[in-house]
Amino acid sequence: MKNTPNILFDLDGTLIDSLPGIEETLLATLQSLGADPGSIQAFRPLVGYPLETVFSILLGEEFPDLGLAVTTYRTLYAKLGLPQACPFEGIPEMLHALHAGTRSLFVVTARNEAMAGMILENHGLDGHFISVRGEKGGDGRNCKADLVAEVLREFNLPAADTIMVGDRKFDAEAAVANGCYPVGVTYGYGTREELADAGAEVLVDSPERLAEMLL
Repeated sequence: MKNTPNILFDLDGTLIDSLPGIEETLLATLQSLGADPGSIQAFRPLVGYPLETVFSILLGEEFPDLGLAVTTYRTLYAKLGLPQACPFEGIPEMLHALHAGTRSLFVVTARNEAMAGMILENHGLDGHFISVRGEKGGDGRNCKADLVAEVLREFNLPAADTIMVGDRKFDAEAAVANGCYPVGVTYGYGTREELADAGAEVLVDSPERLAEMLL
């Protein structure tokens, strides 16, 4: 695995600890829409899902305007959530070491692509990645498997020479669907069980362990 040349990283829960800002923004969005926010503890398992799916769960599929909920969230996130998103301890050093070597690094996320780029840029991490791939303004590019396939195709990456690292089942499933090697991180927002069930062959419990494995 240390010699695998291409590494695709999920963002939230893998490179970036974004949960506090996401929770605050979801709560503010629900309140602005006049909805009952319920328990904030329920938000954690939703991290990693596309926003449309998150709000259909929180508001119900019968809610008349899920698009408004998504737009409201994105507007509020720039003020409430973005300043709170920060790399997990040890991640910047790991990315620097990987980039300084012969590894090709990419980010593949269900998050809005522009916002993902802003988060990485805010912490000086954007220069480590050849590409940041995510959802673009409601164009439907939020299926992780499709995004991984897009990166493999565009950059001519052999799947057998590519690792996908992530904290949710979507990441492991996307890796398996495209023939990449799935690595699950359990320090994020998913569970060991969901990662293993989705096909993650290796599970690591800290950024330090992930760095040891990749470096």
